[in-house]
Amino acid sequence: MKNDDKLATIGKVLDSQYWIDRVQRLKPSPEEMQERAFALRTEKEARFKEALHDWIDTQIGVSYGKEHQSRWGVYETEIQSHIVSLYETGIGSCYSGQPGSGKTHVLLEYAYQLCWREWEETIKTMDYPQDSDFIQRTVHFGYAVQMSESFEKKERVPLAKYNLVDDLGTEADPPSIQAKWDAYVEEINRRGLCLVVSTNLKKSQLAQINQYKRIYSRMLAKCRFFELPAIDQRDNGSQSLRDF
Repeated sequence: MKNDDKLATIGKVLDSQYWIDRVQRLKPSPEEMQERAFALRTEKEARFKEALHDWIDTQIGVSYGKEHQSRWGVYETEIQSHIVSLYETGIGSCYSGQPGSGKTHVLLEYAYQLCWREWEETIKTMDYPQDSDFIQRTVHFGYAVQMSESFEKKERVPLAKYNLVDDLGTEADPPSIQAKWDAYVEEINRRGLCLVVSTNLKKSQLAQINQYKRIYSRMLAKCRFFELPAIDQRDNGSQSLRDF
């Protein structure tokens, strides 16, 4: 190589514009970047879906998760509208219904929809979150009987942005545990968190039974009240929710 050629090569290496041009040539095209982003989102969606199903199997039960998937669509539209209202007002819901009316599945629908909505909103402004931690911060699901047992053992009951309590009213608690329930709902109010409850008691019963009067008073500030149809959803029946 002649000296002039060597000097020209060295000049290119020293020229920052040379490296800028080279990097630009190596950069993926807008189409390639779009394809990569789509592939990453698809992969992250699949992982989040798997993590959400694992959480439901652990917190709510494998049988409920499978049954919910097989009867997908029951109450789905109604819950969507209730969640829209929840986002707009911060007011959750209380669903009253007999055994088999679908109370747990209503709360399951909340868990699915809230987690996906929050996930979609999160990835608009930041990187994909850690799935399990994100789900736990977003939704806490608890069976009322098990929560009462935790209160009795002085175990901490987690709080999340959205707190789902299933079958309130099936527990038979002494006054000391009732006070823990009062404090739990009050803490949700104080922190500005959201509450969604299912119960076998009607609104009028919650207001009249001494055990639930204080909880009911706090729920008035956090929940709209709905009554589930008096049918067994396991018999493939489906009706709309009735506001009351």
